[in-house]
Amino acid sequence: MKRGLISALVIIMFMSAIETSIVSLATPAIGKDLGVHESLALIFTSYMIAIVIITPLVGEIMKRLGSKYTMIAGITVFIIGSMLSGASFTFPMLVASRLIQGFGAGIMMTMGSIIPKIAFEIPYRYKVMGIVGSVWGISSIVGPLLGGLILTYLKWSFLFYINVPVAIIAIVLVLKFFKFDEQPSKSKLDVKGLALFYAFLSCVIVGFALGNTLSIAIYVAALILLYLFIKFEFKVAAPFLPVRSFNKKIGITMGTDMIYAMMLMGTNIFLPFYLQTEKGLTPLMSGLTTFSISVFWLTSTFILKHVERKLSVKQVYQLSFLYMIIGASIILLTESVIAVTIGCIFLGLSYGTVFTKNVVTIQESAAPQELGSMMSAYSLLKFIGSTTGSVVMSFVYYSNVLSNIHNNMAVMVIIAIILIIIYQMIYRGKVVR
Repeated sequence: MKRGLISALVIIMFMSAIETSIVSLATPAIGKDLGVHESLALIFTSYMIAIVIITPLVGEIMKRLGSKYTMIAGITVFIIGSMLSGASFTFPMLVASRLIQGFGAGIMMTMGSIIPKIAFEIPYRYKVMGIVGSVWGISSIVGPLLGGLILTYLKWSFLFYINVPVAIIAIVLVLKFFKFDEQPSKSKLDVKGLALFYAFLSCVIVGFALGNTLSIAIYVAALILLYLFIKFEFKVAAPFLPVRSFNKKIGITMGTDMIYAMMLMGTNIFLPFYLQTEKGLTPLMSGLTTFSISVFWLTSTFILKHVERKLSVKQVYQLSFLYMIIGASIILLTESVIAVTIGCIFLGLSYGTVFTKNVVTIQESAAPQELGSMMSAYSLLKFIGSTTGSVVMSFVYYSNVLSNIHNNMAVMVIIAIILIIIYQMIYRGKVVR
């Protein structure tokens, strides 16, 4: 049962994780085939917007369908989007198909954070979270290799069709191994709360997309809508988002996760780019160099239970921030590829500890009936952190303060030092385990 559940989660998360890296290789071929050049970024933008839109709803869907059928719904939508993407003969059709695919991916990724809480107890859950989390690093190597092979011998549409047989295997595993005792909720849907939240989210997306002076007014409107949303949710018996359950512990956890998601983009996107453009490594060699992040991400989850026996919550986080300082400093102060590999070891320990500890903290803090909603909010904030992080870290990378990747590493060192200080102040005098 455990092996079946873990296999299902790994396959589902792998499909979601590999999608961006594998499709990015095909953009030149897609542009040539469909006669589009300047708007190719919409292939990725539509996918990400769909994830942002659907993620907050996953908790509500799960309340009504249960985890098994919510996951099957997500995989099915993903299959439909993949098939339509592969069959697209116009660019608007491809963008619309990617939107559908993104809806499915958003459900799968959010459920991937919820299922371990339902199925596994701590400390075994740490191992499961580590295995599932390491899939993202593995996909960064497998994606370019698989994509290159497909583009060499087949048409770009097969990059999407390849998802179909894998997704069918995932559905079979879900049907066989997702056996949880759940009762569908009959609570009334919080329509007004949903409307206010999506109005707020729309303002954030539009403001981010515009990126000009008008964005300031849109962000102000977003803050007003957020205030109205929170105020309204406090009055609702069955709120769309359980704001009453948010406390300092959940707030600092989600904030830390969002910041770490931003920093992860500075590593995942720009470290391979640096190794290939500045160090002349092949995509495969750069992938193998940074693969130590995934290996030690997984390692950190296996040793986390032992670390927690000896250290308080504050000390666990501060140790992980120290890992970040050491890893980023090694890459910042050296030019050697071997040194980069060593630095990635410490980065992997830091990311693995923080992300695993964060998701388990949210899982354990949420009441059973609020788990889906709380994890949806967590997943949304993490994805927003990743999306904004790709923009912020791009700006940092190309700034002229230092040179390329060293800018990113310097910023990551500074952020880690600030986080150590913040956690020292928040947990002052407390020995919380």
